[in-house]
Amino acid sequence: MAEFAEFRFVLKDGPRLRAEVARRVALIAASSPAVSVRLRSGDVEVMADGVDSIKRLGWRDGLDIDVSCTGPGAEQTLREIVGVLDRSTRANTPDH
Repeated sequence: MAEFAEFRFVLKDGPRLRAEVARRVALIAASSPAVSVRLRSGDVEVMADGVDSIKRLGWRDGLDIDVSCTGPGAEQTLREIVGVLDRSTRANTPDH
């Protein structure tokens, strides 16, 4: 059975983060070709295979994003993506 990992993340300050975070997430997904990375928000689900695909989520403040990874190394890939999302949102909050 394939390894599976998922996490729900709430983006803060999304409009300022969109391009850079999408680029980083796409790079992580590309560096793990055995792992299928999907992002979902509401009715929109995309593969994390490119910046344009990821930007289709229409990121905005408070957006819920479900990140799911399937395949060998799924948990590590998920940790890396969540780390990027977490660091990016914390870096743009006034109290950090």
